[in-house]
Amino acid sequence: MDEQEKWQNRWLMGKIGFHKNYVNDYLIDNIDLLTGGKKGIKIFVPLCGKSIDLKWFADLGHDVTGLEFCDVAIKTFFEEQQMDYAVSQMENLKGGTIFKSKEHNIQVYCCDFFDFSSSIAGQFDAVWDRLAFGGLPPCKHKQGTIPCSNRIHEGNLWRQMCNSHHSTRRLNGRQMEEKGA
Repeated sequence: MDEQEKWQNRWLMGKIGFHKNYVNDYLIDNIDLLTGGKKGIKIFVPLCGKSIDLKWFADLGHDVTGLEFCDVAIKTFFEEQQMDYAVSQMENLKGGTIFKSKEHNIQVYCCDFFDFSSSIAGQFDAVWDRLAFGGLPPCKHKQGTIPCSNRIHEGNLWRQMCNSHHSTRRLNGRQMEEKGA
């Protein structure tokens, strides 16, 4: 069983203890550092699952793009948030689909993380990563940082949280404060 099958099975069996039913406290405390205090920016959330952080960002007026390879997680997100959505196949991404909210600025791509590029969705102003790299096999961690860093406009902030330790990427001379678990 490969990694994607393992995670797909976890979603199907409801073994998603990593999911939180509330907006991440650290995100709330540091939203202005992530966004530069701006409204209406493009935020990328890799391997988003059914994180309610997506809706929170949209409620603040941001344009939110999630990426998840498990369609069960995406459908569950939209259903639990009581959002109508449309699903369409992606012509420029083999086997990829996109789920778009009909009433919020939220879209979630369903595809392989390593096949997703800025040519598909453009570049972003910020990346919010709570646990995405925890879902990748350790041998893929370095490979995963490269696609994320290439998806962000030069000079903008990339905030990343991995597992229980909060790490920081420094861009444009700013750094978010670190917090332990």
